[in-house]
Amino acid sequence: MNALVWLLGGYGVLLASHFMTKEPIERLLPPDPNRPTPAALAGNSRDYAANHSVIVSGQYFMAIAGLSPILSAIVGLYWGWIPAIVWLLLGVTFLGTPTEYIHMMASVRQNGATMGEITRKIIGGGTGVVTTLALWFLGTITYAIFMTTMAKTMETVPMAAIPTIMLTVIAICFGYLRAYKGISVAKGTIVSLIVWIFFIYLGIKHPIALSYNTWVIILICYTFIAAYLPVWMILAPRDFLNSGVLVGGIGLITIALLIGMPKFIFPAFVGWETARGFLWPAIMGTITCGAINATHSMMSAGIASRQLSNEKHAFGVVSFGTKGETVLCIATIGLIATQFGYDHFISSVVTNAGGAFSTAFANIASQYLSIPQSIGMTIGALTLTGFVITTMDAYARGARYSVEELANHFPVLESLQLKKPIVSTFFVVLVGTLLAFYTPFSQLWAGFALVSLTFAIFPYGIMIIKKLESGQPFDGHFYGWIIIPGAFMWISSAAALAFFVYSFFAKGQAVPAAMSIFITILFILGTIQIYNKINQIRNAASMPPSNAAVEP
Repeated sequence: MNALVWLLGGYGVLLASHFMTKEPIERLLPPDPNRPTPAALAGNSRDYAANHSVIVSGQYFMAIAGLSPILSAIVGLYWGWIPAIVWLLLGVTFLGTPTEYIHMMASVRQNGATMGEITRKIIGGGTGVVTTLALWFLGTITYAIFMTTMAKTMETVPMAAIPTIMLTVIAICFGYLRAYKGISVAKGTIVSLIVWIFFIYLGIKHPIALSYNTWVIILICYTFIAAYLPVWMILAPRDFLNSGVLVGGIGLITIALLIGMPKFIFPAFVGWETARGFLWPAIMGTITCGAINATHSMMSAGIASRQLSNEKHAFGVVSFGTKGETVLCIATIGLIATQFGYDHFISSVVTNAGGAFSTAFANIASQYLSIPQSIGMTIGALTLTGFVITTMDAYARGARYSVEELANHFPVLESLQLKKPIVSTFFVVLVGTLLAFYTPFSQLWAGFALVSLTFAIFPYGIMIIKKLESGQPFDGHFYGWIIIPGAFMWISSAAALAFFVYSFFAKGQAVPAAMSIFITILFILGTIQIYNKINQIRNAASMPPSNAAVEP
């Protein structure tokens, strides 16, 4: 395989799928451009802001991307690059983008509620509460992992210190100018990125070496502020501006590979079973970001849905975000497959995927673009830190939303003042920090990664329930986009849970095994409540009206 064919072919399929699937996906929940969104009704408040669709797209993209597309794409090469690209393209087109659209539109129609609250209202209280707990823990553990990852990266690459800190300052100025001075997105973006390029240069010339513990303290304070302050002030503008870094990083990889046109030295297909397990369902639990990852509902339902200015923008936002992840996966695979063989992949790449990405990035930038190694490493580090910090603060904010929704339903939590944003933010940051320092959080994450599959049954269940409640028949379109994919995801999720629970126990990994059992309970509970809800609707529809006239 040639890198030229790989990139142009993969990008071309994604571009075509964006335009070809827009109409059938929007038919599932037709957008109403005349219906006010929660953000439009609320105005600029702490958690609602009717942002420009470009800003929402950039913020959503960066929040769901994180490091996961890079890591999952690399680990997903266990079976070779053919299974990886097939699953990525089919998954994002027919599963990932549709489910994220359902998440976002369902949230918009429920005043910006999270998926936990939506599940509680439509599927059942028990499933909703457990889902909200799972979302809270997921957001908190994501903050814990990414905070420590960010601190290690900043300690290792001191040249990234100044540009990373200054981007936050620039983002605050950008948010203020957008909210109160009406500056255009284009003008604000161009000026912000030019100023930031200057600080990148300054960072290279004057690196700031701080200890790991110092960076931890800085990041704890930053997360608290970003998760608490109004969304338009830091989180949305910073994530949006960071998306420019990501696009630039992907652009550099793409240009370098297109100029050099190196050939793949990585095998196309390794086998149906590898050290990672059987191809199906293991690849679905390995490559989630870039294909389908239902944990992204924390961003589409609750974060992005509270910024949407018009329902007609929903598909564009989720399609850009989900397919943007896939673009990153394709670029990452092209990068790794042209730089490493399978033996090297097994011995060193898998154990340090982030380091392998940065090294390969610097190598091709130097080899094909004549960019010095030091600058290449800095750009690579800024790309990685851009992923990490945007995911870190966004998931911490999502966890805060879940805590506040739980406090709405449990008096004991309300009595602890957890409905107040400043208290719920402090709670999330405190628990996340404790998890980072006093628990085997990497093992917790290994088990909790299965949530990305388990949660996928909920959007399909919600659509089936709402369709039955409307009294409309299931047509071919509904079967093609909901029933068949929903059945596939249910079977695949059940198989993946069984496989990974067995695998964790067989390897003696008690923590992820316990997490997997919790997720299995959530999966079973959700399945039962969806089944009961469907039967309840059908039984109600089959009963004659109570006030019907008696036939003579």
